[in-house]
Amino acid sequence: MSTIQIGIDLGTTNSAIAYNNCGNIEIIKNFEMDEFTPSVFGYDKANNPLVGKRAYEKLFKYADKGDIQNFKAEVKRLMGTPEITFFPRVDKNMKAEEISAELLKYLKSTVLKKYPEVNTIGAVITIPAHFSTLESEATKRSGELAGFKQVVLLQEPIAAAIAYGFGKEQNTNWLVYDLGGGTFDTALIQSKDGLLNILSSKGDNFLGGKDFDWAIVDNIFIPKITEKFSLLNFSRGNEKYKNVFNILKGLAENTKKMLTYDNEVNVEIDKVGEDDNGNEIYLNITITKKDFEKLVEPFVKKSLVLVKETINESGVDKNSIEKIVLVGGSTQSPIIKDRLEKEFGIEVDSSVDPLTVVSKGGAIYASNQIIKDEFKENNKVCLDSYNIKLNYEAVSSENEEMVSGIIEGLNEDEEFFIQIQSESGYYSSNKILIKNGKFIANIKLEAGKTNNYMIYLIDSKGNTLELNNDSFTISQGLSVGSIPIPYNIGVSIAKQNNGLSWKDEMYWFFEKNSKLPLSKTIEFKTSKSLIKGESTNALPIKVYEGESENPDRNQFICDLGISGEKIPYDLEAGTPVEVTIEVDTSRQLSVKAYISSIDLSLNVRTTTLNEEIDLGLLKKDLDGEQERYAKIRASFTPTQKEEIDEEISYLEGTVNNANNDEDEKRKANKKLKDFKVKIDNLEKNTEFDIQEKLFNELTEILDGVIDEMEKTNDYKAQELVVRYKTVKNGGKKAIDTQDKILLSSINEQLDGLRTSILMETIEWWERMYNDLKFGGYNFNSEDDADYYFKKGENALKNNNKDELATVVRELFKLLPKDELGRIEGGNLSGITLY
Repeated sequence: MSTIQIGIDLGTTNSAIAYNNCGNIEIIKNFEMDEFTPSVFGYDKANNPLVGKRAYEKLFKYADKGDIQNFKAEVKRLMGTPEITFFPRVDKNMKAEEISAELLKYLKSTVLKKYPEVNTIGAVITIPAHFSTLESEATKRSGELAGFKQVVLLQEPIAAAIAYGFGKEQNTNWLVYDLGGGTFDTALIQSKDGLLNILSSKGDNFLGGKDFDWAIVDNIFIPKITEKFSLLNFSRGNEKYKNVFNILKGLAENTKKMLTYDNEVNVEIDKVGEDDNGNEIYLNITITKKDFEKLVEPFVKKSLVLVKETINESGVDKNSIEKIVLVGGSTQSPIIKDRLEKEFGIEVDSSVDPLTVVSKGGAIYASNQIIKDEFKENNKVCLDSYNIKLNYEAVSSENEEMVSGIIEGLNEDEEFFIQIQSESGYYSSNKILIKNGKFIANIKLEAGKTNNYMIYLIDSKGNTLELNNDSFTISQGLSVGSIPIPYNIGVSIAKQNNGLSWKDEMYWFFEKNSKLPLSKTIEFKTSKSLIKGESTNALPIKVYEGESENPDRNQFICDLGISGEKIPYDLEAGTPVEVTIEVDTSRQLSVKAYISSIDLSLNVRTTTLNEEIDLGLLKKDLDGEQERYAKIRASFTPTQKEEIDEEISYLEGTVNNANNDEDEKRKANKKLKDFKVKIDNLEKNTEFDIQEKLFNELTEILDGVIDEMEKTNDYKAQELVVRYKTVKNGGKKAIDTQDKILLSSINEQLDGLRTSILMETIEWWERMYNDLKFGGYNFNSEDDADYYFKKGENALKNNNKDELATVVRELFKLLPKDELGRIEGGNLSGITLY
């Protein structure tokens, strides 16, 4: 076979593998004869690697302290991070992608055990639609570490839709609801004229069944245990109780599964140790389906909000959506189907096993992926065979498909022919004359089937000659369109603020939903000098994905490094540099830089893993956001306050649990970024009385300054006076008409004018001057800085605002750009457009 035959769902809690045998899809059972395998890996007491059910039981059922240090689960949410798991028994450190590779090796071995002849050169591995770039890249590396030479990534909603048979009916819309063990995706997909496209999608990489489990632990098990037993600081963040919480997590997961079918479950908490007074911890707790549904309601509600946003963003009328298909083990909870039907009034289809549907779809898609020549195991040409290279579309929605090819080594003085036949007998071509080693044929396809064809090379005497590749496959049916990216992708650039200090902002290369593959080149300027021979990252640049103009709110992808090691001479600030970002169909990102003045091209990506997270800074950040919210809280309704207060409480709990759990730390970091964006928007869209209060505060600050400016003959000052009065009058009209949106816009304009107006006062320049003088900054020339500081003292003595402004501007010019970045509280980007 010349196409991939394996599809793998590499899940947070469970994984599955499917084999495509000429269009017949089989879910391969593991060695325990289950169709899915727990995504748990570790080493037993004999130092043997262990994967799956037995590893799961050692980690969650028995949770011996020795075992919990040597087994790891749910690494999917850690893909692309620098998190290291240490396995003491074998004295080995492993990243999440390396652990995932062990899971993939195990799955591959289950296929080869049953079908030794299976082609395992390549595999289709599915990923959530809203996986980040780093998570996608790490997944591909896992596949390569597992021994797959060609790894194709496929979004899980697409795989699910293919498995459900989407596209058999022309021109239809489905909504995929995919709630797995650790991630949530929803996508509105359309089949039109034989082509599958994602119209819109939303997701949350920290929302899944794992969160349901911990909700049971945190809200039922912990309160019941601490009510009866004496335990100091009994929390997930306490290393002392790690094994206890592993057992509780396993009990919670089993409880969740049982409540899928039963109305209530008796949970026995036993063999978890003693409390601080030496009493054995034992409890029997009854949990009802109603209890469970109340606990998971906030998570379900969050998913429904994302579904609504997906439908609205797609532009598709809800009534034109034929059905909602369920994917992922967590959708087996009855609350999911009930809430979807009630909320949207659309048929919900759960007819395909949600635990294996994604791997099945991946295997179907695999038959459309031609194995590249460089990966083929039998790529060497035998002495008695001819090498053939074929060109064709592996999947087609047409009834006919053109196939062309080149055969090497034929004697040009003889006639040779090609004949193509389908294995089913549906199609057989006439003899096709080969000209100059080349041929073209239009072959017929059986509708809705995987068509397998045999190729025969025939000489002028009718003899059949050996070919190194004598078969190929074309699937007739739905074609998958270009895959959209789930986030904007861009770089942070330095932007000058009012001609003085600098700050970073985002410059987007690609907008969300742009279709892969992508490539774009933008010319920037260096924001500071690049010194010959300097080996450190002289021009720090970061690539992000997200939607906020503030880099801090987006997801980090990688650092870029342009140093002075390869340049022939120093390059001044302002030197043009072209930056090219490319993203391939599997979301693998590369970045190149070209400096035209020295004709130098560089691969400048320097990192492949996510940034480290400082838990202390995370807590400080959360405190800051709570303070921001407190200032505008009074303007919201009781319902709005309750929702945001719950979100803050959830964030606090996640941060507190992050002490011993990297997943919780990553989740807290992502949720905090989202919360910052939310507060940003709330500040812009607060209720009218808050906007009116802000308007009054701004005008009160500026009115006195404007009165003084009116007395001067300065043209620029008079221009600012006119602009201010115009904006202020607009604000008064907005207040009279109770126009909150207009007043919010007026306040933004006033805030922008504030700096310009204050710059017309000597007090403002004096503050700037004192900050430069006493801030401990390093200047490019200390002698020149001393000269301007002396001039500044003289300007202050004479109350000369214009002279002092000139001094401050000259001092800013003497600051290195990294010092300017320090003024803004961070490292300034090494590139700018300004």
